[in-house]
Amino acid sequence: MKRRIVIGMSGASGAPLTIELLKQLQKYKESLEVHLIVTKGAEMTLSQETGATLDELGHLATVVHDNRNVGAGPASGSFQTIGMIVIPCSVKTLAGIVSGYSDNLLLRAADVTLKERRSLVLVVRECPLGTIHLRNMLEASRLGAVVIPPVLSYYNHPETVEDCNRHVIGKVLDQFGLEGEGYKRWAGMEDMGEEKRSKDISFRIVHNLMGRDISAKVTVLAHGMSVLLTGGEVPHVGAVSLADEAGQIRTIGLDGHKEQVVGERWAGELYRIKKEPVSVTAGIHYDKLTKEQIEYVVNEMNEMLEEVKSILLKHQSDLGGSCLERDYTMERGVIQI
Repeated sequence: MKRRIVIGMSGASGAPLTIELLKQLQKYKESLEVHLIVTKGAEMTLSQETGATLDELGHLATVVHDNRNVGAGPASGSFQTIGMIVIPCSVKTLAGIVSGYSDNLLLRAADVTLKERRSLVLVVRECPLGTIHLRNMLEASRLGAVVIPPVLSYYNHPETVEDCNRHVIGKVLDQFGLEGEGYKRWAGMEDMGEEKRSKDISFRIVHNLMGRDISAKVTVLAHGMSVLLTGGEVPHVGAVSLADEAGQIRTIGLDGHKEQVVGERWAGELYRIKKEPVSVTAGIHYDKLTKEQIEYVVNEMNEMLEEVKSILLKHQSDLGGSCLERDYTMERGVIQI
């Protein structure tokens, strides 16, 4: 028998959070039923914030219950579930839960979750929080609910709203022992100059291009890959563009990223000005890549390295010889020229 989880969506702002949660729960659909309850206010918010309809949202759930049907399965304690998530949770819904005022299915299901001592997560969305809201959140916590406001975090270096959404969903799913996609956990402080994220270094490339030291690191993250290029004192993550001796531009990246366009443009401009090979980076993260995309980036990086090495060997005398005669070496996951 499949396990069940109840998802309640109230009328507070935050419809994209509900959508992200339902999408992430899809990977558990073989073992987990998702029972969705949506209030009328939530339908309005869903339309206003995303343009989606309840029917479209319903395709992401196993069952969609009418909020007026207080006789539906989730209204009974004998309807076994692993718990309930109210996302977003309006302060009106919060007040109804802590007072036991169960006049609709969502509130009744939350009441049942509490009385059965199951996990209840409330993603309370309001700003600023008034005294009444704070009091009700405190009472909800005392009753056994877990309150997870969708607040911003910065230690995971979010770049998009979607990154912020995934972080909140990761926090929510943790309460049920489920793993969130794109959820970057804190792994402790790292040395300055390193990318401050949980990561495993796949390989590092260090080369000197026309007298300038440039270090490119390819790091494999939990759900993808990043390329860290250091071309001075400040490290930054970027799409790497190389203009060779003929001015031909090569870029490691994926189609559609504006940062690639910026990197390629500046590589071309700098080449026209300096008349020498240049390497340029533009700010972009390669997070959440597919296996095929990761292989593409790795292959492109290796090919670019061959071009860089060829350029360096041609200018070996200008650069003082140094270590350019050596071939690539692999040492603890590090490739160096």
